[in-house]
Amino acid sequence: MEQHEEYYDNYDAVKLTLPERGVVAAFKNHKHSMRVTIVVYADFESFTRPIDTCNPDPEKSFTKKYKKHEPSGFCFFVKCLGKFSQPVLFTKTREENVSNIFVERLEKEIDLVWSSEVKPMMMTDEDKINFDGATRCWICQKDFVEGDQKVRDHCHYSGKFRGAAHNSCNLLFRKPKHVQVFFHNLSGYDSHLFIKSL
Repeated sequence: MEQHEEYYDNYDAVKLTLPERGVVAAFKNHKHSMRVTIVVYADFESFTRPIDTCNPDPEKSFTKKYKKHEPSGFCFFVKCLGKFSQPVLFTKTREENVSNIFVERLEKEIDLVWSSEVKPMMMTDEDKINFDGATRCWICQKDFVEGDQKVRDHCHYSGKFRGAAHNSCNLLFRKPKHVQVFFHNLSGYDSHLFIKSL
């Protein structure tokens, strides 16, 4: 410990700075804690075609390209609230731009789910009892105090009641403005097949 203190006390780049006693760090951006409701799982398939090239100069460093990877098809699922859509499959049958078709179909499928109307809230008798007896906001986990406006929060996709919340927390707790798309081996291979189309 003494050697360690001597090291970090003498060098600003690694100097340890602790907070004042009594200072508490707490999570504040509850609006970013909503579970993602729409997720896409996708994968591309491709085939390789030989490339006609000239002989490189042996006097210089070179990379010899001898095959070109061309996307031949794709498949993706859209998962919303735990339920999968039908798989969207595409296989190239003629000279088609598979990358453009993928982006167009993905946007179309996501728009179908994303632009669906907000479902009205569905509350069971048990939900009503839980709301009336709630003493803390389910989003920020802070107690309701006198003067707080307690409101009902619900999922806009399913209509399911989620819990009692502060009005300010509920207004900030919106569905994310992005959709996560998970690829099998995106960074290692698939990204170069469609990224220009995207």
